[in-house]
Amino acid sequence: WSVTTPPHDHGRVDTVITWRMNGERPDAHLSYRYLGNYLIVFDPDGGTGFGFQIVTEGNRLKPPAKDPTKDKHLFDGWFIGDTAYDFSRPVTDKVTLTAHWSSAESNRWKLDKDNGPESGGQTVTLTPPPARGIRISQADGGDLHSAAVGSDGSLYTWGDNSHGQLGRDTADKPDSHPSKAEAPAGVTFVHVSAGYGFSVALASDGSLYSWGDNSRGQLGRTVTSNNPANRPHKVEAPAGITFVQASAGGSHVVALSSDGN
Repeated sequence: WSVTTPPHDHGRVDTVITWRMNGERPDAHLSYRYLGNYLIVFDPDGGTGFGFQIVTEGNRLKPPAKDPTKDKHLFDGWFIGDTAYDFSRPVTDKVTLTAHWSSAESNRWKLDKDNGPESGGQTVTLTPPPARGIRISQADGGDLHSAAVGSDGSLYTWGDNSHGQLGRDTADKPDSHPSKAEAPAGVTFVHVSAGYGFSVALASDGSLYSWGDNSRGQLGRTVTSNNPANRPHKVEAPAGITFVQASAGGSHVVALSSDGN
């Protein structure tokens, strides 16, 4: 076989294949795709430096192992303009991600008085902090609840909690306001999928976490007092296996591992 390709950039190109089999044969034309490598720059916007990653087209960008830091500020996530970057999507072009920050000082509760008479009887006003600049980067709806990944890598849930599918305490009552699920400390997430009374989430290290209804074994782990069903805990995957995608069905989960299985 003799293959001739024209000058090209990455993307699809018409490839001419000339071949012989018991004499000359008609040229074959195949559409061939050349993958490009893209430079992804992390701009800490006044915080600690993070450099860059080079990602092959179609692969996913990995969140940095550690969040950047900035004096007297709280990290709200990586953004493109005012849009939180969705780390679950494949890379299709070069991009610069910019860190977003909220003032740590403005995130504190405030008292209008810091002292008063020993006899008491004084009214004190307590003012909550303003909302942080965290955005939703990816979300999915289940049967009676919804789950989302925030730009800070945290899980947010709302809706019905009769099976513990919100991953936090609401006294088994519905909650119409997105609030943070109680995931293990230090774990960040890139994608979440909501099923029928349960959810499964992909962490940035390739682990899967699940919570909610386990009547069909859909959580993929042993439920104990230390690993309750109503809190996100790691799925018991085979040793050495990491995942790149997961989807929750009615009462089951299917996931794609990094080795293509």
